[in-house]
Amino acid sequence: MKRIIGICIFISLGQVNAQSNRIIGVWLTSEKDAKIEIYQKGSRFYGNMIWLTPDVDEKGKPLTDSENPDPTKRNRKLEGIEIISTRIMH
Repeated sequence: MKRIIGICIFISLGQVNAQSNRIIGVWLTSEKDAKIEIYQKGSRFYGNMIWLTPDVDEKGKPLTDSENPDPTKRNRKLEGIEIISTRIMH
């Protein structure tokens, strides 16, 4: 999960130039255990975790966002979760 947060920070902090659409697509994490889909809507980029392995815990239940600082979001499934939302900077 820390590597996913690192990806988010990297994309969020950098300014996005005229060739910003180069980040659009499906990206495999360096550990090859998750895929992140980056897409654009208007002037914002979004990233959703579309696949991860393992996707269930030792009891067979889907992995959740259990460490989210917001307690109301801790039961969200990790697969399909939006992990990036950033505005294009000019």
